[in-house]
Amino acid sequence: MKTFEEMTLDDLMKCPVDWEKKLDFDGWQLSLPQLDWYYSFAQRAVDPTDISLYLCDFDVISENDDQLKRLKRNLYDRRSAAVTLYMTRAGRLHGIRFMTPSEHGKHYAAGMTEENALQESSRKGISFFFKNCNGSALERGFWNWLCLEFQNVNNYEEYEEFLDPKEKRFQSPQAALWQRLLSETCLRICMNTPAPVGACDGRPTSFLCYDLHIDNRIAHCFPISEAEAERIMGDLETHENDSLNC
Repeated sequence: MKTFEEMTLDDLMKCPVDWEKKLDFDGWQLSLPQLDWYYSFAQRAVDPTDISLYLCDFDVISENDDQLKRLKRNLYDRRSAAVTLYMTRAGRLHGIRFMTPSEHGKHYAAGMTEENALQESSRKGISFFFKNCNGSALERGFWNWLCLEFQNVNNYEEYEEFLDPKEKRFQSPQAALWQRLLSETCLRICMNTPAPVGACDGRPTSFLCYDLHIDNRIAHCFPISEAEAERIMGDLETHENDSLNC
């Protein structure tokens, strides 16, 4: 483990969650989970104005400068508190396990492969997947959805507005959903896949619901009707998500 003297600014500001692996796209540094790390750090800083929230700004500080030493000490002293706060906020979304349909069981008919039979069975009130989607694919679909849903927040200043009740951005349906993701135990989100993923009410459907149990670190999915997806998402768009490959 590095001593304080050995630690760089990058070490001290590094997010405790490696979102680069989860959010596999250019620009992940400006995703809401990453921006919330900078926000959490600023909440626990001695003086937030002393902390530059973009690592590229650190380059202008000389390694021998007293300003650098003060900055590093500030970051070092407050990092533990920032990590603790962060893991109750966006950090809690990390580590959710996405169950396969067969593992969950309710929306998967083992041994039944004929789509027509599954479609007919769904008339009884339970939707069915046409095939057993891979858990990693379901996970990839969720993170891609998250990035699509909040793509209109493009920098840290906009993220601060997103969290501030006095700002217009805070009044948006996206901000309300993000607050739910940061605080609620269970919630559902929906997306539209590019092709039918299963059947609901006797009809093929491309709409998929994610039932998230965040405190229990688990999620399961099930096909859903377009009308029900729109009801769940309310004023939010049910995004088309082509990253899900079952």
